[in-house]
Amino acid sequence: MDAEQWSKDYAATNSGGRNPPQRVVPAWCSPNQGCLKLNVDVGYSAANKTTQGGFVVRDSSGAIHLSCASLFHSVLSVLQAELLSTLFGLEAASSARLKLESVECDSTTDIAEIHKGSTLV
Repeated sequence: MDAEQWSKDYAATNSGGRNPPQRVVPAWCSPNQGCLKLNVDVGYSAANKTTQGGFVVRDSSGAIHLSCASLFHSVLSVLQAELLSTLFGLEAASSARLKLESVECDSTTDIAEIHKGSTLV
């Protein structure tokens, strides 16, 4: 369910005095034993052209090896926001000499662009 539909459902449900609909959040999928995974998420404001992006690197037990959040300015799209935050996480993991097995974020497009070696950012 996308955010717009959830908002409509919430408004319809809330007007009757009932509880808002529950959003289903997918469970975190751990990497293989002995491996690390980078998870990235962003919040984007088109009006301000800013994004708050963050990442976390965890092992198969869920232990955090590295995490950070940052504010980016002059961001022109959600795709650019996702790409900036993913790149931020990849560079930080590389600097910390962490070997990643996988990367996960909300957009499959940015992962595809990274695999292609795109220069969108």
